[in-house]
Amino acid sequence: MNNYSLILLLEYRGTRILLPGDTNYMGYGGLDPASLRADLFKVGHHGQRDGISAEQIQAIAPRAVVCAHPATAATTAPIRPSCR
Repeated sequence: MNNYSLILLLEYRGTRILLPGDTNYMGYGGLDPASLRADLFKVGHHGQRDGISAEQIQAIAPRAVVCAHPATAATTAPIRPSCR
């Protein structure tokens, strides 16, 4: 179900904000990578390793990244270094 999350791109006063819900990297299939460019990006899938790929984060090219990874999550490691 995660990859059926709404991927929302907001633009306000020239600032683009990408909010991918609970989508992981596979949920971006079919979207033009150039259309994903954003100034602020909130990593999907709770910041888990599969929340975004290195190629996707390069296409988004954010100035800032928000990662909401629960401190108690023991099943997956936090987001990979390519997103930091």
